[in-house]
Amino acid sequence: MKPASSRILTINGGSSSIRFALFETGASLRRIPDGVISAKAGRVVRAI
Repeated sequence: MKPASSRILTINGGSSSIRFALFETGASLRRIPDGVISAKAGRVVRAI
């Protein structure tokens, strides 16, 4: 069984939005999903 890799969640809160990204650790950091939650829209504006 393969051991689980560590992950890092980053959150950046601004005045009208929250940005987030999840990274998987290893030999290098790999971004998994990221996105923006806008106060105006009240939903995830962009997610990859």
